[in-house]
Amino acid sequence: MSPAKINELFDTLRAAYARQFGFNPRHLTLAPWHVELEESRLAASLAGR
Repeated sequence: MSPAKINELFDTLRAAYARQFGFNPRHLTLAPWHVELEESRLAASLAGR
């Protein structure tokens, strides 16, 4: 499975946890550099509402 597909699956899991449990998606990140990416994605998705 390609890294892009794996990242897409993890993004889906994080979104599902956040919706279902009010879970902070940063707790499921795999690497520290990914936290900044996740925060920017979350900010972008919240700004798009």
